[in-house]
Amino acid sequence: MLNKLFWLVALIAVVGIALAEDPDPVSVSIGNIFEKVMRASGPPRSEIMRRPVFAKAHGCLIAKFEVQKDLPAEYRVGVFAKPEYWAWVRFANDGGYGTDKRPAARGMAVKVVGVEGKKILEGEEDALTQDFVMQNHPIFFNKNAEDFLAFVDSAVSGDPEKVKAYNEAHPETQKILDEMDLNFLADPLAGQYWTPTPYRLGEKAMKYMVKPCMDGDNFLRENLIRRMKNQEVCFGFWVQFQKDEKSAPIDDATVKWPEEGEGKFRRFGTLRIPTGQDVNDKAREELCEGLSFTGWHATKDLEPLGSINLARKYVYKRMADIRRRRNGASMKEPSEITPPTENKK
Repeated sequence: MLNKLFWLVALIAVVGIALAEDPDPVSVSIGNIFEKVMRASGPPRSEIMRRPVFAKAHGCLIAKFEVQKDLPAEYRVGVFAKPEYWAWVRFANDGGYGTDKRPAARGMAVKVVGVEGKKILEGEEDALTQDFVMQNHPIFFNKNAEDFLAFVDSAVSGDPEKVKAYNEAHPETQKILDEMDLNFLADPLAGQYWTPTPYRLGEKAMKYMVKPCMDGDNFLRENLIRRMKNQEVCFGFWVQFQKDEKSAPIDDATVKWPEEGEGKFRRFGTLRIPTGQDVNDKAREELCEGLSFTGWHATKDLEPLGSINLARKYVYKRMADIRRRRNGASMKEPSEITPPTENKK
């Protein structure tokens, strides 16, 4: 169970953001534990202080985020208001720098740059970014922030009896963790990624997901041809609306929302990753390490919902401030991206 601590910080520790003015006691308690975990991973064990989980980045890539041309006017808010943007995409493993062969969750974080409008994050209202933070499993292993805190507290306690008591009281947690381990992903560019927590979209609640493009009747063959010719990688960006609170609760992240009727996923956009990018570029690796991804980089129309997201607002910032100041990284959000030069061969 202790090994799962590295993954459980995934939704909290991947990135950092601004502190809430009045953080609730649960958020503060989670932050106290995660700060200890993060500091334990820093110097002298490594040259820089890294994220407690999803620390092993496979690479940061530049992508074009295209909004569906036929998107209804009622949904053209926030990041969906303009036809296209450039974005940073970070792929990573949960946990530390262990082998990729170990069963573990994979993460995909997207930072769209050039998004206009006042942001909801305190101190970063003028930022021009919208972030999407995802994992390759559709649900989380705790219902809400209080359950999450209980899990973390037992995991780091070092007390077998406390761990046993938690497991007996929360049998669903280990079941979901085991399902995550079985969802092994060998190619980050071929994966499907979800947000397990909900967000606002205008007047509705929604979750989002990306999966490799499946356009046309022969998309399997065409995808194979593109990969063999070193052409762009394409992900569809999909949104799922809440059907009702009973079947799709806002504050229970262990529930997979039903995908029929109102809950059917709808295509909202496309993420295209051009070819010819150098994953091993040192300047890019350094920039990627300093980036901060969070769902709270958003306009009011795409506000994160639920207690887990509220805890993330406080903890992300607290951890990011410590990590980036220690590493000498920029505390500001990027305002522009230079498009990559595509390989035309």
